[in-house]
Amino acid sequence: MMVRWRLLCLLLVLALMPEFAGCGEADVGPPRRLVDGDADGVASKKFFGRDCNDEDPKIPTALEVPADGIDNNCNGQKDELNVKIGHWRLSTNPQPKAKWDIDVFTNTKTGIQYIRCLQFQFVLKSTVNKKNYNITQWQSGLRPTDIPIVNNKFSWKLDRPDESVKISFSGTFVPSSKEKGMSANVRGQFILSDTDPEVKAPPLRLNFLGRYQTISPKDVASQEFCGRCYAGGVCPSNAKK
Repeated sequence: MMVRWRLLCLLLVLALMPEFAGCGEADVGPPRRLVDGDADGVASKKFFGRDCNDEDPKIPTALEVPADGIDNNCNGQKDELNVKIGHWRLSTNPQPKAKWDIDVFTNTKTGIQYIRCLQFQFVLKSTVNKKNYNITQWQSGLRPTDIPIVNNKFSWKLDRPDESVKISFSGTFVPSSKEKGMSANVRGQFILSDTDPEVKAPPLRLNFLGRYQTISPKDVASQEFCGRCYAGGVCPSNAKK
């Protein structure tokens, strides 16, 4: 009995090796066909792979197809927007000088999109001494579990016992009329409060609007953001124009 289990485990490992290695070969013999019925190069979820429809070689795909009722990219969501990968610049009317950026990427193993880096810089005015307090918050290289984009929505809170600054950040990506199935902008709310007794300022509540942007070498704020967010400190090539 133990020998049979070992043999089965060995067959599964051999069958899944091309997928884990990133190879594009679909047909590598009987063991592979056992776990990849549609021969699309991705093992079925029944065998710990990612393919949620092992009878359709067109699934999974890199992008979700809108309004077809199918989970095309096998991320557990149907007909969600395809959020543009890269740099987004957010803006708020009460804080026009604020640095306000996020970065979106897609996890190729799960098909789920995440915000992996974000940057806030705001001014909070004390109601006691009328002084302005500059509040800067960087979160670079966030774990994929920190800010997932699920059904086009996201939310995030930062509330650490050793810090007086409390942050709540949430939003929704909305579709574009020009690009079918793609996001055009993101809308949401940012809430910042400082519990420092020397500040005693009321919570700062800001509605924001964000848009995907190409990054110019002359944009110092974006270049600084990329320096923290991307490997090697270089902005993505698809944003260089």
